[in-house]
Amino acid sequence: MNTLPPPPPNAPAPPSFGWYTNPRDLTNGEIDAIKRRLKVKEIADADGPAFLAHVAVAFARRENPQRYPWECSADIPISELPVPEATPDEKELAQYEEAAAEAAILGTDEPADPA
Repeated sequence: MNTLPPPPPNAPAPPSFGWYTNPRDLTNGEIDAIKRRLKVKEIADADGPAFLAHVAVAFARRENPQRYPWECSADIPISELPVPEATPDEKELAQYEEAAAEAAILGTDEPADPA
């Protein structure tokens, strides 16, 4: 039976609303703070799990910044972080990009319709 390891002893308790990780709801200031902490120029360059942990801390800091310092993002068990669902537009774009990459490999000029 596969069981998850226990959280680190210094792991912060989730805020009252739980760990929330939808980056679409971050403010520009929170996004800038995360980029500075992760030392990236663009969010797309950030490591996925580290990015989600920082997003969760950004939302927790709205409730209590003293209880949730940025440093606690390293202590949040990744298994507790929900992965946000892609929007229909993002799914469509991903399908189109995949079809375009396939067309490039096959040497055709236009990507096949993903539908």
